[in-house]
Amino acid sequence: MNLYFRLVALILRSLWMKKSTRLKTWSRKFRVMPWDCDINFHMTNSRYIALQDLARTYVIAEMGILGKMVSDKCLPILGAQEISYIKALKPFQTFELTTELVFWDDKYYYMTHTFLSKGKLYAKSTIRGVFVQNGQVVPTRDILKMANLEVENPEPDAKIKAWIKLLQEKKME
Repeated sequence: MNLYFRLVALILRSLWMKKSTRLKTWSRKFRVMPWDCDINFHMTNSRYIALQDLARTYVIAEMGILGKMVSDKCLPILGAQEISYIKALKPFQTFELTTELVFWDDKYYYMTHTFLSKGKLYAKSTIRGVFVQNGQVVPTRDILKMANLEVENPEPDAKIKAWIKLLQEKKME
C-alpha cells in the first residue's frame, strides 16, 4: 500500500518538477520502511522490483510526458529483468535508486537500476521494456521525440549484447 503513497507523491511532485531536456542518469532517494521488509528484517526482494517500477515512472514524469502517455494510453511494459542483490538494505536505511537508459532498438529499451547507500552498491538490475499503444509497439525513439529529446542511441556494451543474446536464446527454447 505504501507504494501508492509514493506514487501519488511522485505524481504531485511531477506537476512542479523541472522537465529534463537531455538523457541522463535519474536519481531518487528513498528510505526503507518497516513494511518494505521481510521476516529477515531487510528490504524484501519484491520491493526492489516495485521501486524500480516507480523509478521508471519518475523518469517518464521528469521527461515531461507522463500526462500525455496516460491520456494516449501508451503503456511502458516490462519484458525482462535481471537483478543481483549485493548487500541487504536494513529498516530505516536511506538509499539512492539511480535509473539510466543505456540502449534501445526498434522494439525494446534497456535500462539499469542501481541501489546505493553511502556510496556502496546494494543491488543492480537491468531491465528490458517496450512501449505499447493500442496493441502496437511504439519505438523508444518516438517516445524520446515526444519528450523533445533528440539523442543518438548509445552502442550497447558487452553485457547488454550478451543479455540480448541470452533473451533471444530463451525464446527459442
